[in-house]
Amino acid sequence: NSICRGTGDCQEKRPDIQEDGLTGSRAFGTPLASHVGRWLGLLTLVVAGLAVTLPIVILVALGFNTSVSIWSWSLTLDNYAKLLSDPIIWSALWNTVVFTVGGAVTAVALGTLLAWGVTSVNTPGRSVLRILPVLSLILPPLVKDPAWILFFSPRTGLVNLALHNLFGTTWVFNVFSMAGMISVAGIFTAPIAYIIMLQPFDSIDRSFLDASRMSGARLSTSVRKVIIPMILPALLSATTYVVIVLSSSFETPIIVGLPATIPTFMS
Repeated sequence: NSICRGTGDCQEKRPDIQEDGLTGSRAFGTPLASHVGRWLGLLTLVVAGLAVTLPIVILVALGFNTSVSIWSWSLTLDNYAKLLSDPIIWSALWNTVVFTVGGAVTAVALGTLLAWGVTSVNTPGRSVLRILPVLSLILPPLVKDPAWILFFSPRTGLVNLALHNLFGTTWVFNVFSMAGMISVAGIFTAPIAYIIMLQPFDSIDRSFLDASRMSGARLSTSVRKVIIPMILPALLSATTYVVIVLSSSFETPIIVGLPATIPTFMS
């Protein structure tokens, strides 16, 4: 086979060269390179799997050992029996689940609402409002948590003191509680959900929503049957990522949770 160009010059077409019809570039595809790439990918997958699973396997296995050394073994179930019979463990597990789920729901709800507001509502200064939620990610959590304590501490918080001086009330807000932990963590991680939800709301075709409204559907029905199915993958992604972030965070459980005597696995 040969390739003839407009000038009449003909070249022999090599079987190991593939012509790219879009860019005209040539790719040398050899079986050796394909096999090497496949084995490298498999090796990377095995190493990553061992790096994740091996510490967990060793930790679980040591739970059946009377010694903390992996070189001397004496099987026992006492370690897990003591663990499962400790009421503090179950209290910490429950508090961890409530904190993580509550914070994730709060963060995703706020992030989704903010993303919908800056993309769907005609408000002045939308370009500035689009960036503002992201700016809070610059501050480290070790600065944010003390700020919430400064404002909403029961007896010395600035907000509670202002309400007491104005209306003579006792402390209204108590940041040292499970509700306070959820509120603080949810507001902190809301910008993460906002970033994930921003692009799906930007890419929604408004004609579908207009057609739904023109056909007589209520706003709630249009949102449930048109908007939510379009943003559902991003919504699940945001929820999953925020749950992972909150389940591994330690700042709020330590700074806010420990003074409130709320044990969690992170604290």
